[in-house]
Amino acid sequence: MRGSASAAALVAAVIAAGTAPAPAAEPSLPVDCLPDAVLRWEAVDPELRYGARDVPGIVLGHPGDSSPTTGTTTVASLGRGGSVTFELIDVVIEDRPGPDFIVFENAFFQGAPPAGPDDDYLVFHEPGFVDVSADGTAWVRFPYDPDALAQAATVGAIDRALHRALRGLAGITPTF
Repeated sequence: MRGSASAAALVAAVIAAGTAPAPAAEPSLPVDCLPDAVLRWEAVDPELRYGARDVPGIVLGHPGDSSPTTGTTTVASLGRGGSVTFELIDVVIEDRPGPDFIVFENAFFQGAPPAGPDDDYLVFHEPGFVDVSADGTAWVRFPYDPDALAQAATVGAIDRALHRALRGLAGITPTF
């Protein structure tokens, strides 16, 4: 899925939530941490968007295969200003230390991926807002740096420093 900085609702291809591990005396059960439904799909020019005919299936389930430098073709494009809202029926996202859930998008490295944490890199990006709600009515937007977002809109690829400044947005971190 391709998000945009002006998306108004929860922008995601897949949401994964962490859960507490079961005590050792209990058997481990598979955790269904994927969205259960697409409540709203609002692509800009939906007939012309890549993958639109395959919604909702293409945006539900596990992320598609990708590589660090090519992304994946199992995506659906929203276009700038589009949004998608997912429903999680059997997952509770808890506010614990560290990441609480992940939004997968289609960002990928332009050129070689970094070999180490201090290496420079460039990322193809399509930033999108992430809003969450417990009841589907009251929404909370993840914090982000509006100045960094404005700067990202002027470049074709973001570098390591800008990538770090864009935390809180979807569509900026390669996943593979």
